[in-house]
Amino acid sequence: IENLYSKINQRGNVSWTESFVPALYNGKGAFLWGKASPLYDTNGNVVGAIESIRDITNQKRTETALFEEAERLAVTLSSIGDGVITVNDSCEITLINPVAEALTGWSQNEAIGRPMQEIFQIINEYSQEPVENPVHKVFTEGTIVGLANHTVLIARDGSERAISDSAAPIKSDRGKILGAVLVFRDETEKRRAERLRQQQAAAMENSMDGIAILDDQERFIYLNDAHAKVYGYDNPRDLLGETWRILYDDREQKRFQREILPVLAKSGQWRGEALGKKQDGTMYCQEISLNMLDDGGIVCVVRDIDERKKNEEQLKFLSFHDPLSGLHNRNYFEQEMNRFENSRYRPMGIIVCDVDGLKIINDTLGHHAGDNLLRAVAGILKASFRDGDMVARIGGDEFAVILPNTDFKATENASQRIKNAVEDYNGDNPQLPLTVSVGLAVGDKESSMNSIFREADNNMYREKLLRNQSARSSIVQTLIKALEARDHITEGHADRLQDLVVEMAKAVGIQSNKLSDLRLLAQFHDVGKVGIPDRILFKPHALNEEELSQMQAHCEIGYRIARSAPDLNHLADWILKHHERWDGNGYPLGSKGEEIPLECRILAICDAYDAMTSDRPYRLAVSHAEAVAELKRFAGVQFDPFLVQKFLSLLESQKPLIKQKPPLT
Repeated sequence: IENLYSKINQRGNVSWTESFVPALYNGKGAFLWGKASPLYDTNGNVVGAIESIRDITNQKRTETALFEEAERLAVTLSSIGDGVITVNDSCEITLINPVAEALTGWSQNEAIGRPMQEIFQIINEYSQEPVENPVHKVFTEGTIVGLANHTVLIARDGSERAISDSAAPIKSDRGKILGAVLVFRDETEKRRAERLRQQQAAAMENSMDGIAILDDQERFIYLNDAHAKVYGYDNPRDLLGETWRILYDDREQKRFQREILPVLAKSGQWRGEALGKKQDGTMYCQEISLNMLDDGGIVCVVRDIDERKKNEEQLKFLSFHDPLSGLHNRNYFEQEMNRFENSRYRPMGIIVCDVDGLKIINDTLGHHAGDNLLRAVAGILKASFRDGDMVARIGGDEFAVILPNTDFKATENASQRIKNAVEDYNGDNPQLPLTVSVGLAVGDKESSMNSIFREADNNMYREKLLRNQSARSSIVQTLIKALEARDHITEGHADRLQDLVVEMAKAVGIQSNKLSDLRLLAQFHDVGKVGIPDRILFKPHALNEEELSQMQAHCEIGYRIARSAPDLNHLADWILKHHERWDGNGYPLGSKGEEIPLECRILAICDAYDAMTSDRPYRLAVSHAEAVAELKRFAGVQFDPFLVQKFLSLLESQKPLIKQKPPLT
């Protein structure tokens, strides 16, 4: 036996073996199972042996095949990218492959024999509610079951992974369910990529920039709404299948072929500006970005920058131009001064102009009147010079002209052209004269631009000093004429007032040499009203708070006018205070009692009486008796009570002075 079998096992008196015996079956060999045990007599003595032998070759081959199949299955389960878990009919884990181990966080040794729901916990991605385990449905329905969408596996450490899976029953040959197999895979990255794709698609669709994709034949295969609309199309489908050339004119198409597409082909990208053509044929400026795709297609991103370019041009214009006059500004003037330092521009002429009396015009008639004069000067200067000459507004009321390659005679002629144009303007616009002081200088190759400018500026100020007083007087006279022209509305109010204040002054003992000043005050106390808009001055109804504030400003405007006129300068303080009240509630200073000049107190009473007994745009005249009653009522409040009594006595004794005009019909 020992020679026949390669290995003999023995337990007690029994021996057995399972061995391959090569010598059997003519050398083919066979697997044998043998067993031998002692044969005893009645006395218990060994008298022999009993041996049984069985050929188990087919059994061994079956076992080997099953083992190899199990090995192949184990290798397969270890090699595939999906997680695999099998359970028995009690839903306990019987197998878990390495991928499933990694996804669940449970090793095979730990998982085997545990309930499925402990190892494989799943929830809905959005609601976070538990999801029914598909293995349970397999046992219930007996069919293959797929996992619902948006399912998340919660691993042993609490981490979450998006998965997809299916479960199938394991059946016997008679159809009995012996268990189930669950196959699942990690789709976290796939879902993340899908969400990213959806987000990118949504971003493209909702982008304010136009986005399009062209194929390798340069035809549109995708456009978002913004891309269609930027070219004036309502629907992106209108452009699908068309080439990009439909969106550009011939000139821009040639530029693309010559400059842009070669760069795109070489570097894979191009970015810059182009002129697009809308569906209606209008051209607009666009910012465009092109990127080449691997398949020869092109991604195109377009933004309409037409408005931005216009704003940039406007800002550029404003950075070098004065917005009021439209001329170049001081910034540009100084740059040109530096540029013209080169001696090749010599001889160099510079003319400096200054608008006389601009401040008094702004203070009295308002800045709109002053602005109109500045525009008039700008127009005169632009019309007086060549295109190559540089004309600029370099200050509030100051202008300058640079005349390259211009000698003294030509510069002097140019200066005279300005003066002649000013005279022509005043002839056409006598209502407000324009006076301009002009200075000039001419430099040679040795002269710097700054030295030429300083000389011209000094010459201008010399002329301004010589004519300044006469210019202001001219402006004041014009304002006085404007006041006189308005006085027809009050039907000679100033003339009547002069008579009243003179008689009143005599009554209170004012010296005769002061009476002429009172006449001037009566005539020009309201000169500041030339700066009040007609809509307020002649409003037929009560003024609102803002309008009343503007009306009260006429005292200060009149004060500034009087200060600028030699003939009225000594009346400036009276004009300022002629609306102060005895009780201190007047304007603009709030003076009271005898702080108010006597002349102003006299004027206030006479002015009030004449105003009440004369028709005004906002009311009809009242009777003499009614006016007297009002003066008495406001004596000691608005008016000096002593002077009111004097005035009423004057009216009683000199009734011929009362020249009431009949009421309006």
